[in-house]
Amino acid sequence: MPDKNMAMFWTAAVIILITDQITKSLIRSKLIIGESAGLITRVENTGVAFGMFTDANWIFAVIALIVIVMLIVHRKKFEMAISALGAGLILGGASGNLMDRILFGAVTDFISIGWWPAFNVADASLTFGVILLLLWQR
Repeated sequence: MPDKNMAMFWTAAVIILITDQITKSLIRSKLIIGESAGLITRVENTGVAFGMFTDANWIFAVIALIVIVMLIVHRKKFEMAISALGAGLILGGASGNLMDRILFGAVTDFISIGWWPAFNVADASLTFGVILLLLWQR
């Protein structure tokens, strides 16, 4: 991976991780579980997307850890800038949710848009990162 792409990979991961943890910390300090304020609703999720597989926190922590290790080990394979960005977004998102699972026993979700289940910055980053990798794979 060229130096520019390496920087993009790490910068994206760090920005997402910090943004994710700051926003979740604010939500945890301002709202109790289940409380809403506009498009914000605090939810604690021990499963994955859409509340599936609840009470499987440790399984998803292990999966996240495997993803994180694999991305770091194989980071040089993301030769295109767009794939380095996508991988960095996934790394940051997986790291943010893993921190929640380890520190709090659940992932804090809070962005609530209509009928769609609540999500967080890490979830959005993971989704966008996967889309980037799928659309611009070599």
